[in-house]
Amino acid sequence: MSARNPGMDLDLEWVSKVRVNTQAVLKRAQQIQGRKVAKKQWQAAWLLKAVTCIDLTTLAGDDTPSNVHRLCMKATQPIRHDLLKSMDMHDKGVTTAAVCVYPSRVADAVKSLKAANSSLPVASVATGFPAGQTPLKTRLAEVQMAVEDGAAEIDIVINRTLALTGQWTALYDEIRQFREACGDAHMKTILAVGELGTFTNVYKASLVSMMAGENIRRRDQKCSLVLNSRNNITVGNLCSLELHHKKVLLFINHLFLHVDMHRDVMSILHHYTLSLIFSLFIIAKYIRVRGHGLLLLLLLLLLLF
Repeated sequence: MSARNPGMDLDLEWVSKVRVNTQAVLKRAQQIQGRKVAKKQWQAAWLLKAVTCIDLTTLAGDDTPSNVHRLCMKATQPIRHDLLKSMDMHDKGVTTAAVCVYPSRVADAVKSLKAANSSLPVASVATGFPAGQTPLKTRLAEVQMAVEDGAAEIDIVINRTLALTGQWTALYDEIRQFREACGDAHMKTILAVGELGTFTNVYKASLVSMMAGENIRRRDQKCSLVLNSRNNITVGNLCSLELHHKKVLLFINHLFLHVDMHRDVMSILHHYTLSLIFSLFIIAKYIRVRGHGLLLLLLLLLLLF
C-alpha cells in the first residue's frame, strides 16, 4: 500500500487559474486509441498486471454474507490455476488489489478473508455512495463505521453540488473531515466526472481533492483511472509532479500534460507560419503582387487560415 498523502492548505489562487484546452484533450484521446496493443506474451503480462490493480466489487442491493464470501474467494484466486500454471505464474500470488463492498458488509468481507488466511485489503464505499446527497454527519458516520469494521481503504464520493457551484472551500473542508475520519485507512475519491459538467470542473475537483489529502482518484463508481466515455474521452490519468510551497504533490492529471500541450501548440503554429509564408511567396511570384496589394493579400490569407 502506498504512503499517505498528507495534503496541504487550500490554494484558491491555484484553483482559480485552472484552464482546460478541450481540443487538446480530445486529440490526446484519439492518439491513445490509435496506439497498437501488445500481443502474445506481452499482452498476457499486461492483463495479469491489470488484474492485480482491480478492486473486485459487489455493490448490489441483494448482497448477503454468502455473496461477499464468494467474492472474497474469487479475489484471492481471480484466474484459473491451470491458466496461471501454463504461464508459469501459479506461484506468484496473483490476486486482485482489494475487495470492495458497502460499509454494512465490511465485517463479512474481513471475516471471510481472515478465514482464508489472506492479507487482501477490504475497501468500502462511503459518504452516501453513489449520490453523496446524505447529510454530512451521516456520511462521516459511514466512514467511521467502515474503518471500525476493518476497512483498509475508503472510497468517498464528493459532493457534486459544491463542485458545480464553485464552492471549493466547502468541498475541501468536507474532504478533510473524511480524511480525518479514515484514520490510518487510505482514502480514495470518486469524482463522478459525468456529473461535473465540464473538464475544468473535473480538473479543479481533482486538485482540491489532492490538497485535502486523497490518496487515489477514481472516476464514476468503480471505473478507476479512466475518464468519462460519455464525453468521448478515454484518456487515462496522466501523472505529473507539481512543486508548491516546497512540497511535492502527486497530481494525477485527468486532462493533459502541460508540456505536451505546449509542444502541440508550437507544432501547429510552426506549420501555420510555414504554410502562410510559402503561399504568399508562390502567389507573389506568379501573380506579381506588389506594395499595398501584397499587404491586402497577406490579410486575406490570415483570414482564410
